[in-house]
This record gives sequence, structure tokens and C-alpha cells, in this order.
Amino acid sequence: MQLTDVIMNELNSMPTFEDKNKYLTSGFIEGATISAPVSDVVDALGLREQINTTMMQTMIQEKGNPESNQYMFSKDYSNEVILNTLKNIYEKSVMQDEELFGKDVVEGVKQHRIKQEALEDDIDIVNKRILNLQNVISSERKSFDERSTIVGWDKDNPLYKVDQILSPFLPAAQALTLGFVNPKTVSKVTGWDEDETAIPFFSAAIPALTKLAMQVPAGMFDYVYGDGMEKIENRKLNWDPVNKRIGPGNTIGATQDRLSEAYAERDSLKAILAPLNQIEEEADDIVKFRDEQRGILSSANITPLIENGYTTLPELIQLLEENK
Repeated sequence: MQLTDVIMNELNSMPTFEDKNKYLTSGFIEGATISAPVSDVVDALGLREQINTTMMQTMIQEKGNPESNQYMFSKDYSNEVILNTLKNIYEKSVMQDEELFGKDVVEGVKQHRIKQEALEDDIDIVNKRILNLQNVISSERKSFDERSTIVGWDKDNPLYKVDQILSPFLPAAQALTLGFVNPKTVSKVTGWDEDETAIPFFSAAIPALTKLAMQVPAGMFDYVYGDGMEKIENRKLNWDPVNKRIGPGNTIGATQDRLSEAYAERDSLKAILAPLNQIEEEADDIVKFRDEQRGILSSANITPLIENGYTTLPELIQLLEENK
């Protein structure tokens, strides 16, 4: 018996596509003059075309609907559905890949990731700088709060001097202040000499009332500014007895300027990164869609035909076009 007949008879004796495929892909022929894998012998004898026809017919007979040639490979998916799925995977999605990453998709994806990672690294560096500047501002505020007082009853405080000058002419202010500020308490907290003739109206009542008035807009604007960039702060009315001034001076503001520049730099980098991330999201959607379409092909029994080389994509598309 000819070797060709041996192979074809063996193949035709197997009941299922799966059995035939296993024989062709992993079977071995042992004889007096030959010992070789079935696949090698098939190629050597030029049987590939005949084998492909047999495997296609086996799949159609086994999986298709014998009552309709429009369901050749599956009882659930028509030829037209399979055809559209193939086009979605091998034509439409390839075009989409090229639109996103260029003709050389692999190289395009590689360069895309290099740009993304470089921008992400730059943003991480700026984020660390932002955090460090925020910590500096927080420390500066804490240091000022620890040494400052709510009321600046200090002979070097300009508001104290105003109190000294105007107190004799502000009996109503004196009465108001004395009604709400216990001299002994003020003396204990601020070092104010309770025997002073001046009443802490400008240096106590005015700052306190101003702080209340500042609280509402401070909350509104702080929501707009980034963390550490709060501009309207009650502490700006506190008295600094060490540096003999009202408020913390320019140190915090200078650090905030640097922080503002860092925020702007990060926003700029994020603006460059955003479209790259958008492309990646679109690519992920394409991959997800392609996987869904491949699931249809697998359920429609097309995948093993293509993967094992029993047909080519153009051949399969032509067959489905003719029978859709």
C-alpha cells in the first residue's frame, strides 16, 4: 500500500475533527523504511491541499447545520456573522491599530510607551517636589503659630500704639472691649499690663473681628487653590513677637510661589500625557473588542482551521462571501 493511502485511510477512519487534527499534528509514522512525524510526511508527499480539503469538509459535516449552507461551520453563527467577525479582527482592527500607532504597529506601541513612561517619571519627580514644598510651608506655618499670639499686645505692635493714642477718645470701644475682654486673662495670655491705660481694641478686637470676616471667603478660595497655596489666612493678623511684625512675613509667600510653579509644571506635563493615555485607552478597547470577536470565532469553530493551517484567511473569506 502506498504511503499516501496509509495516511488518508488512517485519517478517514477517525470520527471527529479533533481526532484527525491530533493525528496530523502529533502523529508519528513508523515503518520498515520510514520513521517520521505525520506532518512532515504530508508535506513531503504533497498532500497538504488534499488534507486541507478533508479537514474543512470534516468541520462542516461535524459542526455545521446540514439543512442550511448559510451555517457551514456552526449551528449558532451564520456564515455572514462569521464573515463580519473575521473582517473586524483582521481588517478593521488592524486599520485601527495603524491609525493609533502607525504602519509599524509594534514599533509604534514601543515608542508610545517610552513617551508615556518618561512623562510619568517627570510627573513623579514634580509630585515629590510639590510634597516637599508643602511640607516646608506646613513647617513654616507651624513655627509661626507656635511663636505668635492672637492679639498683638506688644509695645512694638503698630496697632498697640494706635490703641495708646486713640483709647482716651474711644469710650465706647473701651466699654465694648472691657465687656468682652477680661484684663487679667489678656494679661496672662498676651503679657498685656492690665494697669495700662490703653484698651486692646485695635490690637485685639479688630483682629478678632477681621478673622471672623475672613473665614468665609478663606474657605471658598482655599477650595480653588491647591494644597499649600491658601492665600487668605487668619494667621496673617497674628503678632510675631520674635520678628516684631504682624503676620509671618514673606517667607511662606516665597515658598508658595515655588509651589505654584511646580503645580503649573505638573499641569503642563499632564496635559501632554492626557492624549497619550487616551490613545492607550482606545487601544485597550480595540483589544477587548478583538478578544470578544475571537470568542465568536472559537465558538464558531473557525479558530482551529486557521491556527492549524487548513485554510487561509482570504480563502475562508471567499468561501463565506459565496455562501452568506
